[in-house]
Amino acid sequence: MLIRVLSGHTPDEILETRLDFIQQIGMTTHLAQTRSNGLLSMVKQMKNFALAFKLKNAAATNHEQRSTQAKNN
Repeated sequence: MLIRVLSGHTPDEILETRLDFIQQIGMTTHLAQTRSNGLLSMVKQMKNFALAFKLKNAAATNHEQRSTQAKNN
């Protein structure tokens, strides 16, 4: 379910996504406490991966820009 909702989105979109639907459809109330905690941990981990990917891409872009500037100077 989370993959369907988040797949194909940019890291920024994933980080900004509010996953209120999980509570709205009553998913957490129908899960045992440990499974509910696991679901929330998955959401957190997916957002952490999106942040890591965003930061990695930003670092690579900055590196490329510096290399281009160095070549032009």
